[in-house]
Amino acid sequence: MQNFYSNIECLMILFKNNILILLSIMDNKYREIARKTQREKSSSVLLSQGLAFFVANTISAPFTVLGTSLQLSVMANKKFYGEESKEISKLLLAKSHDLCVKERQFNMLQLAAGVTGENRPFRAPIYKNYREAFLALAGQGYQGFFKGNFIETLFNVASVIVKSQLLWIIGLDKYEDGGWKIFLGLTVAGLGDLVAQPLHMAQTRFILQNRLPVFATYRSLPFLYGKIETYEVYQGWAGAFPRSFGTNVASMSISNIGGLEAIILGNIFAFTALYPLLTVQRRLEAQTDDHTMLPRRYLGYRFAFSRMYHEEGFKSFYRGYFCNLISCGIKNSLIFLLTATFLNLDRFSTFKRDNWN
Repeated sequence: MQNFYSNIECLMILFKNNILILLSIMDNKYREIARKTQREKSSSVLLSQGLAFFVANTISAPFTVLGTSLQLSVMANKKFYGEESKEISKLLLAKSHDLCVKERQFNMLQLAAGVTGENRPFRAPIYKNYREAFLALAGQGYQGFFKGNFIETLFNVASVIVKSQLLWIIGLDKYEDGGWKIFLGLTVAGLGDLVAQPLHMAQTRFILQNRLPVFATYRSLPFLYGKIETYEVYQGWAGAFPRSFGTNVASMSISNIGGLEAIILGNIFAFTALYPLLTVQRRLEAQTDDHTMLPRRYLGYRFAFSRMYHEEGFKSFYRGYFCNLISCGIKNSLIFLLTATFLNLDRFSTFKRDNWN
């Protein structure tokens, strides 16, 4: 038995060493990609980053949609929709032929919408757990797991464009390395996400709505901006800048300790610490007078934090956490590698074109 445990211990040490070697190789690769990216033309980098964002977002989309769906499941809203359930129960007790026909029609409508449990076709869904959310999304077809995916890519690209333009305007390269340069870089990163906030709001609403055309609230992105009020475009904007700024500060502070392992731990710590801010931001973005979205119950961030805590408890701030964490990990792992791959393909195609001509 002692030999058995010794062999297991040796295998664990070997496995750990191999993992550390792999992380070291990935760390060197990421640094090489960053250096190459800085030397490339901005148009090639932007195109490569856009394609990388789209592929990474598509792969992680099911986790993003599941996590966001749970974030937007406001358990306290059940009292609003519960009245309808009571009315339906009364219809079931009634012996009238007309009422039974209406109930059968409602059941057919609910089945066609793909909703589960006590959720209603034209109401914002409320999911208790991942299983309910998964079944409801599956009822909308496989595309239900990719809602808002293209809009998220537009948000990422728009944020990158704004950041690059701001960096060019302020001339960050002219400043000497130090605290002031780091502060300016972090501020620019936050402003990029803040300017692109309307797309983040649109992604939230497209994830919340039913994908099926008959039950969809917004048919397209232009239709959404034409339908909502002007003040709703930047709804939830106050959380965009501090969330981006705080994430970058936390991940950068911890990543200075070591290599890629520290970077991964830093990103996880920052994501976990600021996740409640993302949850509140999502709910504020989805608030509107339309009955298919969230009803207006939060007046702002401070009010939302207080009300969520008293109505749903502390765990409400971390609804959908694990799925969103997996989604964030997939994106962070793939963006650099995919950008480098597309840059290499672009250089290869340019080389072939120049030589053939």
